[in-house]
Amino acid sequence: MFATAWKSAMGEWNDKTEAAIPYHGDVGGVERIRMDGYNHGMNGVHGWVDMYSGPKLVGHRQQAPTESWDYVVANINAYYLTNHTYAQYRGVAIHEIGHALGLAHEQDGTPSIMNDLLNIPNTYLVPQQDDINGVNNLY
Repeated sequence: MFATAWKSAMGEWNDKTEAAIPYHGDVGGVERIRMDGYNHGMNGVHGWVDMYSGPKLVGHRQQAPTESWDYVVANINAYYLTNHTYAQYRGVAIHEIGHALGLAHEQDGTPSIMNDLLNIPNTYLVPQQDDINGVNNLY
């Protein structure tokens, strides 16, 4: 299910934005987005991204990167998603790819897949206009 969710999430961003991210399994796009998913246990989050410059971790979870990065590992934690729908699962993947593309959490109530209160069930399971505008502005 991880591979299907990631591929569909990439497709969602490609269909709605100008980012044009190719999907190649575990490495995709100009920004080199690697996708991971398994049971990470009770770590408090449904998903997160780790940003690397070479082998050095320069950004983790909710910390902004401390320097330019070469690639991102986007993670989904199956521990918290076991009893949720595929759409919710995919929504977490879309949210994490949004971080990999350069979007931060949305905190002002604007409809957004990047809502930082992304608790399941979340009503925004696909990129909203604010998300689309943000990615198009970056790319």
